[in-house]
Amino acid sequence: MPRRSLLAILAAVLGAALFVRLGFWQLDRLAQRRALNAAVVAQAGFAPVVPDDSMPRYRHVLLDGSWDFAHEFASIGRTYHGSPGVDVVTPIELASGRTLLVNRGWVYAADAATADLAKTHEADPSGLIGYVEPFPRPASGAADEDTARARRTLAATPALQRDAGPALITSYYVVALPGADSLTPVGHPARRSFPTLDEGPHAGYAVQWFSFALIAVVGVSALLWQDMRKRRRATSE
Repeated sequence: MPRRSLLAILAAVLGAALFVRLGFWQLDRLAQRRALNAAVVAQAGFAPVVPDDSMPRYRHVLLDGSWDFAHEFASIGRTYHGSPGVDVVTPIELASGRTLLVNRGWVYAADAATADLAKTHEADPSGLIGYVEPFPRPASGAADEDTARARRTLAATPALQRDAGPALITSYYVVALPGADSLTPVGHPARRSFPTLDEGPHAGYAVQWFSFALIAVVGVSALLWQDMRKRRRATSE
């Protein structure tokens, strides 16, 4: 067999093996995404509860208490429908005596950093519903955007940590959701919506990788068939 054919077979086998492995990797990612979606649906399906020291991600909670506007701050570099702005993070003093950070929503800021938060103040909540988001743990090496934002969030409240002490819950924060009518009162920050659940592109990527593996096998098979026909012709002549 010509050296060119051997190299082609080797390349096709290695390529097909790699493509198949990547296809199964995407299927594994799809399974993880489905498991996460199932967990989200399960948590969201429960009735909202009073916040506790430790809550699972996406759990719906009921907020009753008093806003601590003196310690609120902006989480910079946030967009909403393509517009630049900031998320308004305000501590709330719960009836239980604990203090919790709440993302009250987004407000426009041309530089995605500076906004007059005083204009966003609202009445103390009674029955406001939100969902739990844990602060990301610091990543090893370079911090990703979410981890960096979480560090800024915690670092931006030294006075709050000093004043609230152990009463401040730092294992998670709450993202306030729109009201039942999905409308935000004038002057209030635009509430963030509950995460959209989908399966992502993993199934499509898996099909692509398996297709690449099939193309590699079919391609090298066609090449070998052509070489065989050429050798037969040469032998018969």
